[in-house]
Amino acid sequence: MKGYDRITRKVPRKSCYYSVQMRTIAIFSLTLLFLCPVLAQPQDQVNADAAAAMKVGNFDKAAKLYKKLTKAEPNNAEAWYQLSLAYLADKKDEKAADALEKATGISSKEPRYWRTFASVLISLDRIAQAEMAAKKLIGLQPNVADSYFFYAFISILKEEFLTAETQIEKMIALNPSSPDPYFLRGSLYLRQVPDGRYQHRAETLQKADAAFQRYTELNKNGPLGAYLREQIAAVQWFANFYNKRGDNTPKDSGQSPAEPGTKLAVKKAKAPNYTREAKETGLSGVVLLLVAFRADGTIGPVLVLRGLGNGLTEKAVEAAKQIKFNPVIKNDVPVDSVRQVEYSFSVY
Repeated sequence: MKGYDRITRKVPRKSCYYSVQMRTIAIFSLTLLFLCPVLAQPQDQVNADAAAAMKVGNFDKAAKLYKKLTKAEPNNAEAWYQLSLAYLADKKDEKAADALEKATGISSKEPRYWRTFASVLISLDRIAQAEMAAKKLIGLQPNVADSYFFYAFISILKEEFLTAETQIEKMIALNPSSPDPYFLRGSLYLRQVPDGRYQHRAETLQKADAAFQRYTELNKNGPLGAYLREQIAAVQWFANFYNKRGDNTPKDSGQSPAEPGTKLAVKKAKAPNYTREAKETGLSGVVLLLVAFRADGTIGPVLVLRGLGNGLTEKAVEAAKQIKFNPVIKNDVPVDSVRQVEYSFSVY
């Protein structure tokens, strides 16, 4: 899911995952600075240089400088946290997770650390650890709506839908104007689309559409990326497709309902490419898509039902859009049809 994209992108949007917001680290107290300016100045300069490097996008240099700072002050939790942000910006999630483990170990009561830690662990598919971090965040900020985001998201990934809905309801109760719970609710419904016959799918997709529409209404001042716009449009297309076809066709038959005809014939399908980031983190899993095969022989909307991080969902969508096929024929006329398409990723 950009993820966290990905509809699984939600993890990245609300987490501090790609944030490069910098904060000045208080290295010594004012008294120590006054008494020992020679000792204090070098570390202040390192921190300032690291912040400057982050600002201009030189993440490798920033990471080296923050690493230097953590060596000089190994118990400086904020330095470890800033190091994690530099690693994240440089797409080094494993190293970021290590830095965040240090930061949370030194300062276990800082919500920012746990929020970012949960996001990174999800991207690494370390779900059990991510759930622990998400629950820790809730414990620190039980009255903050955003605190429940990651636990709800993880519950959706684990298909613990009742738990996810409970967290979503808490978010709405704490902040009725927040768009985030409605994004989560839409994602929850999409996770349930693979189950059931056509009419059940139509109803589930309509619920997802309503949730996403509410999300866009509440998110008027925020950016709505092209990927999300495409997914919302796909939800509407598939809901309409299933709604018109009733409840008399088994799921994924590849054939128009209730009438004889030729089945969908795939002529050519390429395997998706593995991303460098996914290889480095050892991420494996399955991306499940709902794909429209149009009567004119072109691929229509592609809806992500289950995604993966590190760009694998996007690679799967790209591969699906390149499928070559002969459409379903009904009464000697080509017609639209829908199939679930699954792509498996493994580093082995």
